[in-house]
Amino acid sequence: MPVADPQAVVRTPTKSTMCLADSMTPMVPSQKQELSFAHLTTLPGGPLWDFEETFAAHEWSFLQAMTRPGMRLVKTRADLVIDGKTGLLFGMRYVPDGMTLKRTQKLFDCGVRVMSLAYEDIRTQYGDGSGGRGELTQKGEELLEWMNACGILLDLSGTGNTTAMDALEFIQEKKLSMQPMASHSGCYWVSKSKRDLPDTLLETIVKMDGYVGIPYLNPNSFVQHADHALRKMGTGKIGIGSDSSYFRLAAGLGKRIDSGISGENFRKYLYRALSEK
Repeated sequence: MPVADPQAVVRTPTKSTMCLADSMTPMVPSQKQELSFAHLTTLPGGPLWDFEETFAAHEWSFLQAMTRPGMRLVKTRADLVIDGKTGLLFGMRYVPDGMTLKRTQKLFDCGVRVMSLAYEDIRTQYGDGSGGRGELTQKGEELLEWMNACGILLDLSGTGNTTAMDALEFIQEKKLSMQPMASHSGCYWVSKSKRDLPDTLLETIVKMDGYVGIPYLNPNSFVQHADHALRKMGTGKIGIGSDSSYFRLAAGLGKRIDSGISGENFRKYLYRALSEK
């Protein structure tokens, strides 16, 4: 049944917060962990550039995850419900070469709802990973339009800053409906790490009604990154990085996670960003 009220989606205990991911099928949580969502990415061994190989790898991961008890697929806003099961949101870090609208739609039809243009030190046909300074390519622009047409969300984590900013500017210039996220990225101002986001990206993401998940390494690091992100983005737009163990984080931070720095913000973001069908 479709969800009519977004507030009805987000009124849940903190322990039921989405928080696992950037993870692989073997890390799918059990119901005993009381997670309501897990954001999974496929291809644990790295990129496969052939589309059919990539699709087969995704199908394998998808089936391995979905055949476990207590799991349900998150495809639309209506799937953002609490029903005692763990909702799985599927993403793809390494997008294969030669993407077309038809291939993008095929991935969508097989459950993919999040994709990246490039990841970490690998340059793709679409742009550069966080280890490089390459620009968004023409193929990257085409892919963004196809993702937008199909309803697949853009994840900027692990993408080079130049490619990421080019992508955000392209989305705004073309007036695409896409709302970007960075599922597991910290703040460059704090870490000076090439994997983290400079203030210009943080401010642009919030301007586009997007979301940033702060990774959890240790309590002090998380608080520093979260405090800076709050200053630049305000409340409601940041949460727990999808590569973080919620339960380890909860033990380290205590009540701090209830102060607007919560995975519940990811649920709110998904309600805004996912399509209705």
